[in-house]
Amino acid sequence: TAHVYSSDLSGNIVESSETTNSHPYAKTHLMAEKHILNFNEKDKQDGIIFRLSNSFGYPVNFDVGCWKLFVNDICKSGIENRQLVIKSSKNETRNFLPIDELCRISNYFIDLKISGLKNNIFNIGGKKSYTLLSFAKIIKKEFNKTLSFDPKIICRKSLDCNNKIKFKYSVDKLRKTGYVFGFNNNLEIKKLIKYCDNNFDLLK
Repeated sequence: TAHVYSSDLSGNIVESSETTNSHPYAKTHLMAEKHILNFNEKDKQDGIIFRLSNSFGYPVNFDVGCWKLFVNDICKSGIENRQLVIKSSKNETRNFLPIDELCRISNYFIDLKISGLKNNIFNIGGKKSYTLLSFAKIIKKEFNKTLSFDPKIICRKSLDCNNKIKFKYSVDKLRKTGYVFGFNNNLEIKKLIKYCDNNFDLLK
């Protein structure tokens, strides 16, 4: 998880960036990383660590607990309430990756021969980062294209920061292995909207 770096990500985040997050979630993941790297050093395995940003997409099972994730949450809200509700700061910057692309990356690494590398840590994320508001606007347009209605964007935080925090989640190390991104955010959003429409539309 990218949370090992910090609770508030900013600047250019690369695999060598400091891991300073003291939250138990981040600390336990970092401990697991060290355990894997220790086995790598002893040549007992070729373990690979993914530091994932924010993935999104429809689940294979309706009961999967994915509906608090930002993109999934506002798509669900768009169907149920005809509103895209941003509960955090609208200017908070995050990096998003469609779940289909995460599956492609996973399959790519399963087949990739990287034996001998001792520090197999890779940032896994999208090609660029967005503010929550800018990504909500992308979702709003996709609602219009997919279901022909225009949900209103609602920002819950009344006191919102005015300054956008510059944040880049570098995936250069992933690219250098030869991986070529092929994802389309809009296509994943469209599939997620259709899934929510089939499962959450209380107005039908």
